Amino acid sequence: MRLTKQLWLVIVLWLLVGCGGETAVPADPPAAPTLPNPAQLLPTPTLAPGGPTPPLPTPAVTPQSAAPSPAAPDTLTLDGAAVLAATPVVSARVALGRAALAEGNYAAAVEEFSAALAQPDGLDEAGQQAALLELGVAYLRDGRYPDAITIFNQLLGLAGDQPPPAARFHLGQALAALGDHRAALDAYAAYLDANPDMVAYVQPLLAQAHLALGDRAAALAAYEAALEGPAQRLQAVGLRQTLARFYLEDGNTDAAIAQYDAIHEVAFTPTTRGQMTYLAGAAAIQAGDSEAGYARYLFGVENYPTVYETYLGLVALVQAGVAVDEFQRGLVNYHAGSYQPALAAFQRYIAANPADYRVDAHLYLAWTHTALGDLETALAELDAYAAAEPAAALLERARLLERAGQGAQAVAAYLAFLEAFPDHPEAAAANWSAATLTARAGDRATAVTLYTRLADSYPAAEQAPEALFRAGWLLRDSDVETAVQLWARGATAYPAADYGAAALVWLLRTSQTPAELAATA
Repeated sequence: MRLTKQLWLVIVLWLLVGCGGETAVPADPPAAPTLPNPAQLLPTPTLAPGGPTPPLPTPAVTPQSAAPSPAAPDTLTLDGAAVLAATPVVSARVALGRAALAEGNYAAAVEEFSAALAQPDGLDEAGQQAALLELGVAYLRDGRYPDAITIFNQLLGLAGDQPPPAARFHLGQALAALGDHRAALDAYAAYLDANPDMVAYVQPLLAQAHLALGDRAAALAAYEAALEGPAQRLQAVGLRQTLARFYLEDGNTDAAIAQYDAIHEVAFTPTTRGQMTYLAGAAAIQAGDSEAGYARYLFGVENYPTVYETYLGLVALVQAGVAVDEFQRGLVNYHAGSYQPALAAFQRYIAANPADYRVDAHLYLAWTHTALGDLETALAELDAYAAAEPAAALLERARLLERAGQGAQAVAAYLAFLEAFPDHPEAAAANWSAATLTARAGDRATAVTLYTRLADSYPAAEQAPEALFRAGWLLRDSDVETAVQLWARGATAYPAADYGAAALVWLLRTSQTPAELAATA
């Protein structure tokens, strides 16, 4: 059952107008709906993204009727005038100012907040304070620092003993931006007095102000104080890295190494751990303790071979004549892209341990030869690897040939793997690779067979829904009946999968009736 474009258009219009009774399209368009209070729609932006203050509270707004007053204009436009017509002017100005602030339109935000504050009877005390704070932030973000300072000071004078928490913090930012670092120190300190839990985030700003004033000792003390407060993990890591740099510059190597070790303990990734291991070793060597430094480098070689800083440590070890395990040396060089030294290291490793070497040395040799452009020797290394790991070696052979652009040979290797190891955990992936390579080569019939084989043999594999869809797709012009059967199977067996849904779409695009589709499924 094929639907014409005209019929689809009729259905769409019917859905838009309404499905009940005999409702007709009105001769005139309906009146514009009443706009809700924008203060209820527009989110209150966080005034200092990444800063220490929480989002500002939305000023209290007197609930308004949903319908405009009789005196309101009877037409609405798409700009701010529409909002002003539907809500009280002051509340609308505040809402528009917040929207502009959130969008980065600081000039417009200044205009709207200023207009709202020019009508003091329209805001209660809390609303005035919130609008002043947001006006100051708009000036601050717009780079109008003197204006921002004026507004923040006005707010602090108005609020008395209980100003909005963020006012002193933003005042400190504005003062620092103008180079008035002593006044900025006072503002930040006052903020910290009221918000001691923010020490990890505000003390670094105090440290920067101290540095600008030439007081390095005070800056160092501020960074150390920052570590005493609660902080997000990455913030704490950044503080420790800064402290380590300070300590190294001051010749306090032990303190610097302690910071690197502390970062190592909380790090989640081998990359960070490897970097901290290398930096700690470099600090020890810089202080004259080569033995401790080389021990750190060796630890990195053994535990973090994929990290580039470990490679730098390896180079230092080799230059110093320190013995390094040849297999680990090969790994570090391989991951750093230093393939010739990696090749030599793996070969020395096998030669030194002919009876009990790690068999994956052949796998790494195969990858290293491939990186050096020697495919023939790489395949020979995989043959050696196959003596101990036949399945892994055959699968890697197929993948290596695929990466080398030898599609036909890769398909043959994948099929050999499937024949020898049909129950291997990677069997479905191997089948998928063989099918896609075959389809890419233009052999549709074989590709359909392989896609169907995947769905038959590995129905729980993640590739199974797509395999059925692609098999049908390849047959859509030459064998519609079989394509429909494959799509129906995919839509029925995998209704929640993306390609199950795609199969259903293409079923609906065929000439099958619902009864025929049900029979096919």
